Amino acid sequence: MNFELSQGRLVVCVITRGRAASLFRLLDALERLPSPADVDVAVVIVENDDSATMRDEVQRRSRTDRRFVHGLQPALGIPFARNAALRMALDAQASYVAFIDDDEVPTDNWLLVLWEKACSGRYDLVGGPVEPVAVEPPRTWTEQQLLAGLQAQAADSRRKASLRCSQGREAGQFVATSNWMARGDFIRQHGLAFDESMGFSGGTDLKFYRELRRAGGRVGWCDAAVVQEGLAPGRLTLGYQYRRARDQAVSNFGV
Repeated sequence: MNFELSQGRLVVCVITRGRAASLFRLLDALERLPSPADVDVAVVIVENDDSATMRDEVQRRSRTDRRFVHGLQPALGIPFARNAALRMALDAQASYVAFIDDDEVPTDNWLLVLWEKACSGRYDLVGGPVEPVAVEPPRTWTEQQLLAGLQAQAADSRRKASLRCSQGREAGQFVATSNWMARGDFIRQHGLAFDESMGFSGGTDLKFYRELRRAGGRVGWCDAAVVQEGLAPGRLTLGYQYRRARDQAVSNFGV
C-alpha cells in the first residue's frame, strides 16, 4: 500500500471467512466513513480460506480516497488471519491499526472519534461499545427475548465501562478486536502479535490486551465510538448463545 505524506496513516483491518453478505455491508459502511483530517486511510480485508473468493469484489471497491486491499491467509484460525492483517498494516507504516468484525457496521463518526481519542490521549490501545442488532426482525418470542437480553447485557457493559473511566480506572477496561485501534509504533517496539498457538480456542485478543498492558501500554475507552453487531436469526437461539457463552468462558479461563 502506498500512502501520500500526511499527518497519519490509519489501516482498518477486517478478517473474514465465508460471510460475503455481512462483509459487503461492512465494506459499504467503511466506504462512506469520513476520514480524520490529513490522515490516509486504507482497509485491509484478509480472507482466512484456501482461495481468494472475495478478491475481485474487494478490488472493485478500491478508489483513490478509500483504498481496499485484499489479503489471503490459508492457515485456518483467527489469530493467523489477524496477524496477517496486522503485518500488512505495519508493513504500510500505519500510525494506528484498527480492527472491526466482518458482521459489524460502524456508526458514522466511528473512525473520527477513535482517532481523536487515541491521538489526544496518546493511548496505545483504544476501543468502544458493541451494540447487538437483529439483521431481520425477530420472528418468535424466544428470538425477541434473546435479543432484548443481549442488548441489555451490552448496555450494562457500556455503563460499567463509562463508570470505570469516570473513576480513573480506564486502563483496566478490556478492549476486544471487534472495536479496536492500537498504535503501530508500540506494537512494533514490543513485537506484539496474536498468539497463534491458540488457533481455535479463542481469547487471543484478551491475551494481546494483557500483554500490551504488561509492556506499559496505555489503554483508553471511547464511548462515542459505537459499532453494531448484526445478529442473523441463526444466532438468536438458545443453543447458539449457550455454545458461545461456554466457548468464551473456556477461552478466558485458558488465557
